[in-house]
Amino acid sequence: MNFLRYLSIALALFPITVMAQNVAPDLANSALISAFQRDRGDTLCPPQTQNSSLREMRTLLDPFIRNIDVSDQASYPALAVAVYMAFPCPFSPMRAELRPAVRADLIGSWIFPDSSVRFRHGPKSPAWREYPGVAPIKCEAVTFNEGGEYRVLQINGQAQCPTVTDMQATRALPRVQSWSILTNGRISIARTDVPAQFEEWEIHAVQSPFEFSTVKFAVGDLVAYLRRHPGNEINAATRFRHFQPLK
Repeated sequence: MNFLRYLSIALALFPITVMAQNVAPDLANSALISAFQRDRGDTLCPPQTQNSSLREMRTLLDPFIRNIDVSDQASYPALAVAVYMAFPCPFSPMRAELRPAVRADLIGSWIFPDSSVRFRHGPKSPAWREYPGVAPIKCEAVTFNEGGEYRVLQINGQAQCPTVTDMQATRALPRVQSWSILTNGRISIARTDVPAQFEEWEIHAVQSPFEFSTVKFAVGDLVAYLRRHPGNEINAATRFRHFQPLK
């Protein structure tokens, strides 16, 4: 089934499906139901299975709420954040094929290919319509250099995607972005030209190959979720990247 069509159907049926499950109510279940009903495919995606029940999704959520008291009303904000952590689009990073990336995994140049750009935002995200009249992004390349130097180059329309040579050439330009490791799998990107602007990405390395919606993820690839930026303090994944080594 087409990925976006599946998600549209799943999200439309989700409130009915979850309410029909025989699961004892608690705050975690309430947070799950409320978040998906409110989000409607902007930043949250259910597991890509034919029957995503509340019980199954609660099982996937459990690793994120081990230290949260699900009987305490004061825990509700933390539970809501946990839902966004557990169910980003297009798929959850909690899978055996992925592990949190470390510095050595990141160093180098990477391409977010046109075959994966359809996963950039959630299927119903308004971000798809952010720049009317501008050709959609075809591909995106980034370089994580030693010393924290960060370079990014986006290609719109039909132009050729960047090469390693192109990315090396960007180093002649003034440096305005820097990256740093916060924890394994989490990086921060700061700007000198826009001091209040920041990004925090959660990045995972592919340790065994898998396929998702006809896209192949190879060993050594990276998957990245933009988790925080101005206006987003709840760790909702507003952008996704699939990075392949740029050759």
